[in-house]
Amino acid sequence: MSVFPSTYIKLFGLRGNPFTSEIILEPSTAAELFVHQTCDTPVDPLITETVTGEGCSFINIVGPPGSGRTMRLRYLQDKISRYGGLPIYISVNVATGPEIITTVVNRVLAMARSMKTKIFKALNIPVTQVYQKRFQIGKSTPSEVGDLILSNLKGSRPCALLIDDVYNIYFVDRYWTFYFYEMIRQVVSSMPEGIIVALTFSPESHKEVESQFPALISRVHEKIIIPPLSDQEALSLIIKRLAIYRTRKSPSKTYPFTEECILECNKYVDGVPQNLLKLLGKLLDMAAVSGVKTVDTRILKDYLREKEWYSKIVQKAGAEYRSLLRLLFEKYPDRPFELDKIAMQLEIPIPQAYTYIEELIAEGIINRSSGNRYILSAKSARIKFKG
Repeated sequence: MSVFPSTYIKLFGLRGNPFTSEIILEPSTAAELFVHQTCDTPVDPLITETVTGEGCSFINIVGPPGSGRTMRLRYLQDKISRYGGLPIYISVNVATGPEIITTVVNRVLAMARSMKTKIFKALNIPVTQVYQKRFQIGKSTPSEVGDLILSNLKGSRPCALLIDDVYNIYFVDRYWTFYFYEMIRQVVSSMPEGIIVALTFSPESHKEVESQFPALISRVHEKIIIPPLSDQEALSLIIKRLAIYRTRKSPSKTYPFTEECILECNKYVDGVPQNLLKLLGKLLDMAAVSGVKTVDTRILKDYLREKEWYSKIVQKAGAEYRSLLRLLFEKYPDRPFELDKIAMQLEIPIPQAYTYIEELIAEGIINRSSGNRYILSAKSARIKFKG
């Protein structure tokens, strides 16, 4: 639904919907909006060790989609930058294996500030051309590419190599998955003080790395497992978001939401921050359209009433199926879907997604469709989940 910005100002004293703006991913606002959880306790000491040259760190950040992995990398990016260091942020977008490797290398080369690199840049000599003989994707070994990355990081200290969405490496040829992790292993095996390397994973993709690349995992200094938001963390998250959008004094820190509404929403989304923000954004729009100045549990119940037929199925299903079912009911309620796309959106290996779908077919919730696709059963609303 579309709401005029002036409506937010008039009704709520907000300069827009705080839960739909992409500004939250900007490093300059990450530190301000970031809600520290217990799992984040080791992060600031590791940053201090890095920027003072007393230590180096290889960090794995593990959490489901929407749990705040990118926010944590942006927090690291902002902190390292504020201390005068060089943060290099890279998102592993879905692509071919060679493109992923090349993107990482070229990004490091383009941002590195070693003396040699500075001279090349001052002379307008393309850095990537200089290193072409050392980096040929079809000929260079993972160790050679890792050494090339490391040499540029060494000359750029203090610095951080922050690689996001690493789960996407599992949707390319398996050789390039091996190549990527061996390249990273070479970097973290030999990196000196003054460097942080941080990667984000879904829980399922991290399990794959643990089983397939134990030599890499053995070099991890800190594994941060992101838990669901507690009630207090959920309130803190929403209060921070609302604060930067306020245009006038408000009756409470959570206004226009009641605390009860926020906590009920957090329970409904199983403590996943991104899902909480999306839900509250929808409720705020509903209130704006209705001209209601307070967003309470009554509006939440109105929203859930429209989805009651599938919410019951989601809640009755086992925890391992909930993310899949929510995705299907939200995005594919009446149209076919493909296995690989579902796996990518859930950030889980394709065989695991296949297992979940087959089990839901047995329950009568999903049917097979044409062209190796699937579709929700027309009888889903009447199905009583047996699991």
